[in-house]
Amino acid sequence: MRRGLQPSSAGLIFSKDSPPFQRSVDTPMNFKLLVMLTLLFTATCVLAGNEDDEVRKLTGSWSLSLNSNDKLAFYKLVISSDKGYGWKDKSGVEKGTLSIDPTKTPLAIDFHVTEGRLKGKTKKGIYKIEKVRMTVDGRTREVQRLTTCIAPADSERPAQFSRDEGALTAWLK
Repeated sequence: MRRGLQPSSAGLIFSKDSPPFQRSVDTPMNFKLLVMLTLLFTATCVLAGNEDDEVRKLTGSWSLSLNSNDKLAFYKLVISSDKGYGWKDKSGVEKGTLSIDPTKTPLAIDFHVTEGRLKGKTKKGIYKIEKVRMTVDGRTREVQRLTTCIAPADSERPAQFSRDEGALTAWLK
């Protein structure tokens, strides 16, 4: 009989002379467990990577208009790679940090306000990023559109992109 883990009718048993930490995939049960753990580890790594990918996609300066002569170009949302954000509109400037959950559908985003009139509050929302073709200053080009639906501060997260659920905004980059 081999030393180490031995198959039995009840699964695996350890023999007295088993070397410590010896692994065996001789039985279907062990093989299934190994496959499940590998898949779980891979899925965890992929999900962690997705959050970084989403932050990369969001990073940059977003505006309501790409035409610098347009009054809507005044409104800005700037997101940094360290998940900080700045927001500029007619009511002033707001700054804070954001958190993203790429496992939710639609994608979830939370704005944690650290400066501005809503300091200490959290605005929960959903978002999507799409590539669209637009004509700007007489030229047609592909741009990124960030569509957000943000609920009022300290309210429930919107379930869909609707003006009834929150402030629906299309940002361009």
